[in-house]
Amino acid sequence: MSSSSLYHPFCLFLSSLILLLLHFSGDVLSVAVTVSPNVPKVAPSKAVASRPATPKTVPCRAAACRPGASKAGASKAGASKGGASKGGASRGGASRAGAARGAISRGATRAVNIRRRNKQLMEFLNAHNIARVASGATNLKWDLDLARYASNWAKQRMSDCKMTHSDGPYGENIFWYQNGMNWPPRKVVTKWVEENVNYNRVTNTCAPGKMCGHYTQIIWRTTTTVGCARTKCNNNLGFLVVCEYAPSGNFEGETPFD
Repeated sequence: MSSSSLYHPFCLFLSSLILLLLHFSGDVLSVAVTVSPNVPKVAPSKAVASRPATPKTVPCRAAACRPGASKAGASKAGASKGGASKGGASRGGASRAGAARGAISRGATRAVNIRRRNKQLMEFLNAHNIARVASGATNLKWDLDLARYASNWAKQRMSDCKMTHSDGPYGENIFWYQNGMNWPPRKVVTKWVEENVNYNRVTNTCAPGKMCGHYTQIIWRTTTTVGCARTKCNNNLGFLVVCEYAPSGNFEGETPFD
């Protein structure tokens, strides 16, 4: 067999093999073209979506809330090119303004609470002194330690709201009223003072079956200071009002006027 006759079948085989390889490589390239465009579409969307969530969730702790943060971080990250530095600055400014408004709001709330407490304090004190002046006694002074003691004891009774006396060294008046009733400090003290009709100054005793000890403690001559507190009990059981007096009054064998 001549060399030309052998070369012809070999050329046919080689040509077929080349065509087959070209066809297969075309399929691979088509698969690569179809698959590769899907890769970058997912990651950027997650990155972009997660970035704005940071200043909204923790604005005051975010870097944008601290002075100079945009220079230290955002500009280096290239965020300024995308306009993020402007947005971050405005959000940072807004968060600072919001924090300032929050501080003002908290300060205003504290101021209102202080005014309310001071008004309540003066109501308690004035009501006591009106009764003492009427009986010929000197005015009482407000004592913060007595007020704290009264508050602590009232809070200990929040679970049951019972008018149980403490074992402290002070004179003590306790008053209870239901939720929804209006009993300001002046009205509470006036209720105690109304016991004067039950007190017999000649015999230094209360009328049979009646109370007068709240009244006598209020006008007791040697008592010089008072402190009161009001506490709301749990489970809508009502309110407790506690007043502490020093030095204590209502000693057996003595009168309020001694």
